[in-house]
Amino acid sequence: MRSISLSKLNIALIIALLATPALAEEAKDTSPNSGPPVASKEPLRAQKPGKSSPRPPAAWCGVYTKLVYLAGEFSGSTRADRFVRDGLKLGVNCNYNNDSRLTLGVGAEVYAGKFHLTHEEDVLRASISFLETGFKEWVSATLDLHPIKIGAIVGVERTNSNRFSVDSLEVDLGTGYLSFKDFASQHLSSNGELEIWEAGLNVEFPFQRKFSLTFGGLWQRYSVAVRVKLDQEGTRLLEALEYDTAKINRDFNRSRNFFYLTPGAKWCGERVCASLVVPWGVFQSDQWSWGAMLGAELQF
Repeated sequence: MRSISLSKLNIALIIALLATPALAEEAKDTSPNSGPPVASKEPLRAQKPGKSSPRPPAAWCGVYTKLVYLAGEFSGSTRADRFVRDGLKLGVNCNYNNDSRLTLGVGAEVYAGKFHLTHEEDVLRASISFLETGFKEWVSATLDLHPIKIGAIVGVERTNSNRFSVDSLEVDLGTGYLSFKDFASQHLSSNGELEIWEAGLNVEFPFQRKFSLTFGGLWQRYSVAVRVKLDQEGTRLLEALEYDTAKINRDFNRSRNFFYLTPGAKWCGERVCASLVVPWGVFQSDQWSWGAMLGAELQF
């Protein structure tokens, strides 16, 4: 329900942003009081230099791309889970400003990348990989305090995993760990989903004419669901070794909250912007996450 509501809000705001300039022009052309231009009786006064400036557009859009790398660990007393995500994002955003300090924006993006998960517990050590495809929606608000800008963003991303591969699988049968990588590649299947809810606040400090430094905070909640299943032949083989297959044939569901500090830098030309953000967070010695995002945007 949250995702459907957010989708409806994004669609409505994008329609409003694109329709506002057209409606304004139509209102001017069809006004009943409008008529042929009348020459002014007063002579035109020359504008003083430096007094006029081009008015920013009421609505504008842009396309952007981001290279993403993120690593993290969330371990407990009986297990350790580590992950690495790296991939590419492509997105579009639209913004609206009604001649005020506040700018509202909406956007959506697609993601393709690789998710690598390492899991360790008392009798099992495994390392697996997936290819991910996902979709994200977000809304934002930016307050321009001249020259400092304060921005807030809320979004949700959902990804599905496919092309499962086993990098390593070791099982303790009571006499030490034995490798079951080849066995798992033939008899093991898995898929998974990742859902990320996020909310962030960011402050932009101009450093030079086109260059600025950014700093903020980002909260994210990761919900990971991974399903691992043995086929019938694999189940019979392990049961013959008197191994409890329920320890492998199972679902892994993990949810963790992460809070990042997000220092970065941004450069903007007339229509092109480039940015670098380094999310970083340490919560405990066995719960941490950090990464890097390199992005470029074209506005029109």
